[in-house]
This record gives sequence, structure tokens and C-alpha cells, in this order.
Amino acid sequence: MCLDAIPVSRAEVATRGTTPYAPEHLAAINRSRQAKVLAPAAGAQLRGGARDSGLRAETEAWPELRRTLM
Repeated sequence: MCLDAIPVSRAEVATRGTTPYAPEHLAAINRSRQAKVLAPAAGAQLRGGARDSGLRAETEAWPELRRTLM
């Protein structure tokens, strides 16, 4: 559920390296900030025992990306 709540995919999320802080990028920056908040919640669920390998891989990838989010 936490991954579903992230409003953008890892491939499309705005990062500090790809998106300048500018008014025209406000929507992308806000989605990135939401992802940054929700990523730890997904990690907590993973520790709860996710069995699906695809779900586990996606959940484990967000913390690495989180450091670069807006």
C-alpha cells in the first residue's frame, strides 16, 4: 500500500540532479517530496515480511533513491 501511495515512479521522480528548483517544476518537486516521506513507510512494511520478490526489490530501491529526492 505504501508503494501505491507514492505519486510517481522511480523512473519519473524528480531528483536534485535532474530537476532545478523553479516554479515550472513545482508539481514534480512536490511529488518528489511526497515520495521522500512515503519511502521510509514502505521500508517499514518490508521489515514486516514482504514475500513477493518484485515488491521487495521495488521497496529496497527507494531508500537508495531517497537521498537524491527533493
